[in-house]
Amino acid sequence: VEDPEHGGLLVDFVNFLPPPLAARKERAALKVRKQKADLERTEADQFWVCTGWDKAAKAMRFFNECTGALKFLAKDYDEWVLGRDMDGCTAWHRFQSEAKEGDESTRSILDADPRLVERGDSWDAKELKKKTLGDCSMGVYLCQSLMDEWYAAPQEGRKGRKGEEFLRNKIMARVVENSATGFFKLQQAVTVAKKIFTEKEFQAEVMCTTAVSVLGAYQALLDYGKEKQKEIAEKKKGLLKYADPSVEKPKYHCPDCRRPVPGNARYCGVCGATMPTKLEATPKAEILEDGTRRKA
Repeated sequence: VEDPEHGGLLVDFVNFLPPPLAARKERAALKVRKQKADLERTEADQFWVCTGWDKAAKAMRFFNECTGALKFLAKDYDEWVLGRDMDGCTAWHRFQSEAKEGDESTRSILDADPRLVERGDSWDAKELKKKTLGDCSMGVYLCQSLMDEWYAAPQEGRKGRKGEEFLRNKIMARVVENSATGFFKLQQAVTVAKKIFTEKEFQAEVMCTTAVSVLGAYQALLDYGKEKQKEIAEKKKGLLKYADPSVEKPKYHCPDCRRPVPGNARYCGVCGATMPTKLEATPKAEILEDGTRRKA
């Protein structure tokens, strides 16, 4: 095809269809979907049973023994007339207005039956849904803000109280602590939302789907944080055992002058001798009162 945006050059497109042919193909696919829906609707409509008057909805109640759906007779049910569209499929038309396919006076088989409607939420149900969405929003804010802070922190850095690793550990501690507030609040809100919203409503509500996504991401970060804190606790435990007065620190001595040296010393501070790569601790029985090591 000729592309006017590139100087009229001819451009080849894979699987390209001219607009008229593409429109006919889309129309044919739509007709197939309508015919399939018409067949399914015809079979399901045979099982609608009127179960009487519903005082709460103030309308006649209908139950479908095949699908289990429960609907109510619409207030304008007598304005709709069952008919056929240009494809020969079921359609509903308002007899009080000019029937034109595609406008509000015509409903195709792909739309819901306008004569039967679902019961609307009561005031209490609406308030509960509104409160639940508010809880989801608050939980998402609390969890997402901590996750953003964690992932924005430097991945690696120098160690120390003011170092980057200390900052990441501090943020992770807040992530774990938040599991009792924001994370728990978000968990409860999502659980309630799944109960009071239908599956279709739940998927259509952006806040509900966002809450589920944030909940999964925070759970993964929380599991990582607990493992990280466990490692830090084990490391501290290993360091604190030397601070216990009942546990004596190992002592090391120079093999040449037998003076005390640090365990990680490379040279003796007294005689200057080179220390072995792996310096063994001096047995307590060989240490004299002045701190030096007994000669062999």
